[in-house]
Amino acid sequence: MVDFSTGQIRVLVEGELGRYAESGHLIYVRENGELMAAPFDQHQLDLSGPAVLLGDQLPAGTDPDLALSKTGRLLYATRPSRTLEVVGVDRDGTWTPVDPDHPMRGIRYVTLSPDNKKLAVTTWSRPPSDDGHIWIKILPRGPFSRFTFEGIVNMRPSWSLDSRSVLFISDRGENRDVWTKRVDGTREAEVLLDDLAAIDEAFYSSSGEWILHRRGMEAGERDIFAIRVNGDTAATPLAASNFDEVAPALSADGRWLAYVSNHARESKVHASAGQPNVYVRPFPAVDTETLVSVNGGTEPIWGRNRAELYYRNGAGEMVVVEVLPGEEFATGPEQVLFSATAYRSDFYHAAYDVSADGERFVMIRISDSGSLDEELIAVENWFEELNRLVPID
Repeated sequence: MVDFSTGQIRVLVEGELGRYAESGHLIYVRENGELMAAPFDQHQLDLSGPAVLLGDQLPAGTDPDLALSKTGRLLYATRPSRTLEVVGVDRDGTWTPVDPDHPMRGIRYVTLSPDNKKLAVTTWSRPPSDDGHIWIKILPRGPFSRFTFEGIVNMRPSWSLDSRSVLFISDRGENRDVWTKRVDGTREAEVLLDDLAAIDEAFYSSSGEWILHRRGMEAGERDIFAIRVNGDTAATPLAASNFDEVAPALSADGRWLAYVSNHARESKVHASAGQPNVYVRPFPAVDTETLVSVNGGTEPIWGRNRAELYYRNGAGEMVVVEVLPGEEFATGPEQVLFSATAYRSDFYHAAYDVSADGERFVMIRISDSGSLDEELIAVENWFEELNRLVPID
């Protein structure tokens, strides 16, 4: 937001293609192509409510484009259609479909159960159909069944330690909260963690004593917390600052917390300032911080049965570092495994998982298909749908 009288510039949200809608909303697109809307106060020149994900109205990828008329017509340009398919990738980069007979497509997040026998995924489609739901795949070639049915957004599943239940984020209540449900369907879903702030990631610690979670949906407000399953009434901050701390991951022995932060962007010393990087802190003390990635890093995941930490570096390569034994956290040199540019990535949350033996990755392969020609799509009376999804008080 620019004040022409003073020249003052103020950041409203992180995104691109900011458009003011006559309906009273600010429309913008996240870097991964997600279309967002937030109530906008013309007098205060500020957002008057939280931003809401409208779904994949725009094709994810580079150079999205859209325009809005005063009367509520939405125009957007298509890009070459893309297929998102779940595949297995070896450490040398060789990939094969997880289930060749029944490909899983349109997937945004994947996570393996601790027993390596099941896969929980998040599907995503455009409104007015199902915007986000979780499905369970029995490996290797078992059924692929829908797991969630309520709410508009159900996403980022994680498993209980016994592989019998799934934790997930859902907006079926008044906010985005943490819910849990048994895979066998013998019980209804229950809210596990309800907070005034929206929660966007959550998982159990390896001991089952803690629930680690990330709150906040706006830039600079995304922070990582932990709360004891029994006894705590308030969460303990683990990584919280004026910058973003996202994608938390806890080592198998429960000693180390890995996460991604962009707080190095104001550093005058480190060569990778301006890029998100992977950091590690001891848990639950979190009294020190160690920079792990060399030239940018996102999506950290710990080895389950190997002393390794995996992440995607700034060049889009899948890398691994050996975690050295000792009381202080230390790693060996970064080792590049394969190029991961053909696989879906996510700054906020890991979009892949690793098998228990560390030999195989489950990833979401992006491939172009269909027409390579762009088209201009017109959506009539779009404000009606916008007001339904993001009502103005």
